[in-house]
Amino acid sequence: MKNNAEKNMFLTAPLAVVFARTAAPIIMITTINGLFAVVDAYFLGAYVGPAALSAVTLIFPGLMMIIALQSLVSNGMASILARQFGAGDKAAARRTFATAHLLAIAVVVALNLVYWSIGWRIVEAAAEGNAMVAANATLFMAIMIGSAVIAFFLSLNIDALRCEGRIGFMTAVTLAASLLNIAANWFFMAVMQWGVAGSAIGTVSAQAICLAAILAYRWRKADALRPAGRGAAGEWKAVLALGMPMSLGFIGISLSSAAVIFNLSLWGTSDYVATIGAYGIITRIMTFAYLPLLGLNIAFQTISGNNFGAGLSDRVGRSLRIAMVSALVYCAAVELIVELLTGRFGAIFVSDPIVVAEVARILPWTVGCYFLFGQMIVLSGYFQSIGDARRAAIFGLSRPYLFTLPLTFLLPHVFGEMGIWMVPVFAELCMLLLAAWVLVRLAKSKGWRYGLLPA
Repeated sequence: MKNNAEKNMFLTAPLAVVFARTAAPIIMITTINGLFAVVDAYFLGAYVGPAALSAVTLIFPGLMMIIALQSLVSNGMASILARQFGAGDKAAARRTFATAHLLAIAVVVALNLVYWSIGWRIVEAAAEGNAMVAANATLFMAIMIGSAVIAFFLSLNIDALRCEGRIGFMTAVTLAASLLNIAANWFFMAVMQWGVAGSAIGTVSAQAICLAAILAYRWRKADALRPAGRGAAGEWKAVLALGMPMSLGFIGISLSSAAVIFNLSLWGTSDYVATIGAYGIITRIMTFAYLPLLGLNIAFQTISGNNFGAGLSDRVGRSLRIAMVSALVYCAAVELIVELLTGRFGAIFVSDPIVVAEVARILPWTVGCYFLFGQMIVLSGYFQSIGDARRAAIFGLSRPYLFTLPLTFLLPHVFGEMGIWMVPVFAELCMLLLAAWVLVRLAKSKGWRYGLLPA
């Protein structure tokens, strides 16, 4: 234990320094990824128009479902690969890598079958009779679905690089993908004037370039991981089971967004297309705000997990306090800034006064209790880091499945259309009550301090 502690900065270095060194690069990556979401919305609004922004927002649930399926395969594979590399069984890792590629192809084929049979009809119906929005939405989705195999293979290879310990190259590829995406989208939308198709083609082009770079890297490095054999369909079950927890989080986002769009078609009293466009702008803003918090949480899980594994409960407790205070300060600052500037955000993306007014009307409710949001994220990460998967799932999945989805259908019956936008406030308050109940029970049943720290 002593030798391990001497080599492991997570166990010995001052926690403030450990957080700074660990969180800074992760937050940089997640922030740049979030920047793409904001810049892409700006390009759509500035170079194509509000209808294009509404079209891409309309298919956001479908795009999140694609990400969820990518996560299902790549994270399941990564869990198996990490253990195989730890055991030094590279032959098994190559077989798993091949199996994951085979599974990805099967998922992409199924995805295409679903979309080209009924998916495009659902997209057209969601456009509520607006032919331009429907055409742009189906075009964008067709490009993303048709080229999904590139995104799936890129996701597999990036997660494999992480498992191989090639963190530097993985970081470079991840950052390059976002920056290339921004550049390509600008070129195809601003220069080539390809509209919504330019956004989709820019994304696919950036992914293809990064995938080609990884494949060239694997080809040149003799010790790099490569698929071996044809893969075994019988191993799919293990990959899917291990990838399901993270995938469920993305599926929850997809279903919640779909619920908002569906209920807006039922309860909306203003311009449907303008409100959808405003919702798209708000989604991009909140994604950008969330990703630095995600980076903080990933760093915290690493620090807490190392110290918990080493039996250093005091450092675990102090790392938890640092993470929760940092999340509180960050989320409170985001909420304050957004509330003060809420009337100006819409104009950054579009010039349409109706869309700008809709952003100003909806956004304050979206961030109404954001200062609580970060606390729940950190608590989920904490229980994950100490191996308590059940309570990690309670804090990680309850918001979308237990509160957000039901409230999106219930609140409009009480408050009308505004009830759709009030859901985040009510969901965070419900999460606060749930957290109090879980922690009090833990404190009483196990004697944990504050229901968090094992005595």
